[in-house]
Amino acid sequence: MGYAVTLSRTQRLAVTLVGALCLGTALHAQEAATAVPEPVTPEDEIIVQGKALENLRVRVERAEDDVFTRFNEINSDDSHDIHCYDRVQRGSHIKKRVCLSNAARAADTSIAQATVFALQGGTTGDGVSLAPGGQTGLAQAQYAKQLEMEQRVRSELARLAQEDPALRADVERLGEAYRALDAVAGSRPGETLYAEIGADEKLPFEAQRLFEVRVGNVAWSHVLMSHTFTLANVQGRIRELHVDCAKTAKTLDYKADAEWSIPASWGSCTLQVSARRGTTFAFYEFD
Repeated sequence: MGYAVTLSRTQRLAVTLVGALCLGTALHAQEAATAVPEPVTPEDEIIVQGKALENLRVRVERAEDDVFTRFNEINSDDSHDIHCYDRVQRGSHIKKRVCLSNAARAADTSIAQATVFALQGGTTGDGVSLAPGGQTGLAQAQYAKQLEMEQRVRSELARLAQEDPALRADVERLGEAYRALDAVAGSRPGETLYAEIGADEKLPFEAQRLFEVRVGNVAWSHVLMSHTFTLANVQGRIRELHVDCAKTAKTLDYKADAEWSIPASWGSCTLQVSARRGTTFAFYEFD
């Protein structure tokens, strides 16, 4: 069974929106009303800015901890539990906060071991002999397994955020913290940004969810809560849409103003939108 593409209500969505969707207001905190600032010295300005950034980063970290603490309490598997820690980046002495599931950290260890075995030669746990420097595909297989597991974790987090009011509130606070930090620090051009719009409001054409998206250096990924969706108000160039579902994976041809309906038999799906850097669009999901 294939997927359906229609050109019905999506052609009217651009007209329904009040003006073009503006990433500056959706993905960033709104700017304060213009006021005449008191004269400050450069030193004072730097100190205030530094304190503001540090406070906002702490706010983000605390909000992340709240999200993952609640998620760890209610998820289906301890291997899905997410914990944050500081990791020293390769080739640098600077520590970076990283949040990973237990399964991802275990996979990191397996990938490292497989790489060492392949370089030095040896025998894996299942008795496979590895020649020094040989390519057995073991590390690649472990990496693929890690990606699959992380997709399951992301899918469960997205689902539980819809079902559990406490987790949903924590996720919303985290989004607010991210936007506040971005308003002060500024986003990098290569970042892929998105924000859900009007989650508690009635959306046009009975849409269930609406997101504003700006694509950076990487594609935008989204766990579908509905199997019918569309892209509207596209500014830029969409290259392709790809759905990775429990029972299949498909690349969809992008058509302007089209509406896609994915068969329910495909199971839970993650959508990936590949686009030229800087492309913006509105993403709608329908029942």
